[in-house]
Amino acid sequence: MVNSSTLRCLYTNCDSLSKKVEELEFYIAEYYPNIIALTECIPKNIQHDLATKMELLPSLSITNYDAYHNFLHGRGTLLYIHQSLKASEVQLTSHFTESVTVSLKLSSNKHICVACIYRSPSSSADNNIQLGKLLQECSSTSYTDSLIVGDCGGIIGIEKHALEICRLNSS
Repeated sequence: MVNSSTLRCLYTNCDSLSKKVEELEFYIAEYYPNIIALTECIPKNIQHDLATKMELLPSLSITNYDAYHNFLHGRGTLLYIHQSLKASEVQLTSHFTESVTVSLKLSSNKHICVACIYRSPSSSADNNIQLGKLLQECSSTSYTDSLIVGDCGGIIGIEKHALEICRLNSS
């Protein structure tokens, strides 16, 4: 049974999932991660609706994982959670555009918030504020732990908010 001390996570910024399929399948077979987090899954400059974006994604040859995704905005964030974990997708009140969040209930009675995020270097000021809110929600008292992975594309603009969150959580 998995507990928080043995949780294995694999993360990469794909810059197009089609470029990384073989490499990801190798690492998944080699390390057998419990969580696989991917950002920028869709190729650059693809402006299609959600159904077309989903059709463009190559399939990973992996079994026993449930997929959680957000392809509504940008190039897509994706979490694969091993089926041995009790996961459920979480809808946060934050409106940060490129993220997917799940709640994990582990055997050790820990309740973990897992978020996969992508923040573009050209992110708007409002989106930066929403990222700060997402971080705050993930570190709320309803979770015993948080695992936040992703690419923040330079953290200028959320530094002050992130520092405020750290101060709140340490008190």
